Amino acid sequence: MLKCFKIFEDDSTTNLVILKGNGKAFCAGGDVVSVVGSMMIGHWSFGASFYRKQFTLDYLLATYKKPLIALIDGIVMGGGAGLSMHATFRIVTENTVFAMPEAAIGLFPDVGASHFLSRLPGYFGEYLGLTGARLDGAEMLECGLATHFVYSKDLVWFCWRMKYKDWEDYQMLPRLSSGLWKSLHKNHA
Repeated sequence: MLKCFKIFEDDSTTNLVILKGNGKAFCAGGDVVSVVGSMMIGHWSFGASFYRKQFTLDYLLATYKKPLIALIDGIVMGGGAGLSMHATFRIVTENTVFAMPEAAIGLFPDVGASHFLSRLPGYFGEYLGLTGARLDGAEMLECGLATHFVYSKDLVWFCWRMKYKDWEDYQMLPRLSSGLWKSLHKNHA
């Protein structure tokens, strides 16, 4: 993935990069299980290599020079949070489930979580990092982990609209989703 993102970043014909999952999850993490398993049988180099690649990719995304949109329609945990939470725009749906479950296996939230969790109001980021509590899409939007909400059924339309917009105008995205946001508030009021 790192190589692809670097190519897109340097390509003058690429105006915007969209990250999206395939299936029921954006990215559910889980790679840490294989890392821990390898370490338990003495293969420390696998874990070191895995984390070097993961953290390098997370840093690239956090400092990306082009608009980066994460379409989070499903589960996003652990490493998936590291990929998506550094995006310029983090769009969630009614299917989104977020958590940093590393604490359940004795690890600290990594993948840049100290950056994005520390920016949440009050001590909410600490709470999420220590408990691994799950949030839905509306809760992510409310606390600031997400920037926009779009109903899952509207994602194809949303992506099509993004494809044909001038991405020099970053204000376009809020206009596209504002009608959907009003609809969300009406349905949850």
